[in-house]
Amino acid sequence: MNHPMILRLTVQGFVSAELAEWLSPLVADEQPAGDTVLVGTLPDQSALHGLCNRVRDLGLPLIELTAHREDLQP
Repeated sequence: MNHPMILRLTVQGFVSAELAEWLSPLVADEQPAGDTVLVGTLPDQSALHGLCNRVRDLGLPLIELTAHREDLQP
């Protein structure tokens, strides 16, 4: 089943503006500890898999990923 989802993805290090463009529609927020949190809404599971592939292809070390359906917000 494909449902819109809210995604929060944390990667190690700061993400440059150029790299952040590749991770659209997520918005990057640099953390004081030196990591970057990317937050946004994806339309479905396919978009989530595509985003995970981009993170891998860009060589960004993934620290955490959480996703939940937009209609099931906590």
